[in-house]
Amino acid sequence: MEKYPTASFGFAGARSFDPVNKKKNKKGKTIGRWEQLEENQRFKVYSAIVRKRIGDITFQHFIYKEISAYMLINRKCKNVDLKETIIKIMLSATYNHFSNR
Repeated sequence: MEKYPTASFGFAGARSFDPVNKKKNKKGKTIGRWEQLEENQRFKVYSAIVRKRIGDITFQHFIYKEISAYMLINRKCKNVDLKETIIKIMLSATYNHFSNR
């Protein structure tokens, strides 16, 4: 924060893959199962830690459960709402089903 005083942070919890509990895909091939994208395990753990360890004085917290993403936007940014809008546009380009609301 000394070097970049307006730095913001974010993460998306990656989905787990379970090779043991298998299912058939559309082509009939048996494959492992991917965890759902919405509120996956990593997201739940990471976001709980962030909420406990990082307050809301320096950062404004934004949670996007539908894609398991969490943003901490630095309050020193001139326009936090604009910064969030820009980030949401980037997220919607990456995650097709993310609504840029």
